[in-house]
Amino acid sequence: MLALTLICLCALIPMAACQPVDPAPAGQEPPADNAEPSAEASQEPPLEDHEVARINDTVITADIYHHYLSLVYARMPEGDTSLEQLLLEELLRSRAAEFDVSVGESEVDVVYAELEARVREQTNGQRGLLDQVGGAEQAEELHKSVRLATLHRKLVAQEHSLASMQDVDDAMLKTWLDEALASAALEEAPLDEPAAATWSGGTISRVSVGARIAQLLSPDIQAGLLTELLGIHAIREKAAQLGVVLTPEAAADELLEREGQVAGNPTYAGVTYADIVKKINRRETSELVASPKFGAEVLLSLMVTQNWTEVRLIELFEAERPLFEERLGGQVSFAQARFAVLKEVRQRTYIQLLDSSTIVRRF
Repeated sequence: MLALTLICLCALIPMAACQPVDPAPAGQEPPADNAEPSAEASQEPPLEDHEVARINDTVITADIYHHYLSLVYARMPEGDTSLEQLLLEELLRSRAAEFDVSVGESEVDVVYAELEARVREQTNGQRGLLDQVGGAEQAEELHKSVRLATLHRKLVAQEHSLASMQDVDDAMLKTWLDEALASAALEEAPLDEPAAATWSGGTISRVSVGARIAQLLSPDIQAGLLTELLGIHAIREKAAQLGVVLTPEAAADELLEREGQVAGNPTYAGVTYADIVKKINRRETSELVASPKFGAEVLLSLMVTQNWTEVRLIELFEAERPLFEERLGGQVSFAQARFAVLKEVRQRTYIQLLDSSTIVRRF
């Protein structure tokens, strides 16, 4: 843990080396549960600078991807941390403008050297400041953060009428941060709004929060989330071709099915699906139902229902009975395995959709 002197810096630097997180933290069943789609990424046509992927004729821009990240991680530690980082940056800049405070490169160098010395001392010389925040790839972000940390010190020095930034101590820095955050009146916006939050000085967009979240995620996690977003668009596109429409009634049926699965599982005795959503997702069931992923899952379920009769489901169960009995832990009837069979069909349908799509992706 860095010393208290680094508190502002730690709040402002996205830690690239942080523990990777689950690519589907919202507690929802992803369209494909246990398999990574094998769709090959085409190299033609090339992506524009603002694009992260293209699936058939649908373009996934960086803003669309970052907006999706902000929804996936809303109220999760990664989302909360990113939102607070952005708020702190806005607070520092607004206070600096208000009091006409700026910092020069030489001042930034002085603070960098002090922070570097602190880290070296605390790690017995094994790691430097750049190592602490993820290595050379984070050099540019580190410099921006040290500049803001320098601005923080200079603001505190001015408010306390101190002759030098070097006279600012840890307690002063922390008190300033606590008071600034408290006065910001940060308030989360509804999940269906483009703003992630409002504060006394304006708004913080979901896109900016998602861009900051992306800096916290490992490449593998980011690739998985992009695949998830591509899958949502593939499902929507195919549903439109088939004339399958997402209705409130279909969404309610999906919700009832999930509630039934929880109610019938002894592991969740006394716990409802709504309880699970609230604890894991940090959101209400109504917010979950309105999410892009849930909507895609309902559409996928409707497409399967349209194409798979009960007879076909039974035939699949009989043909692959060992697979389902292994998953369910023993001999089972079709009635007992029906949900598992449906789940398998949905998964295979999802993979086929991606496999049959033309995909160009940046990662």
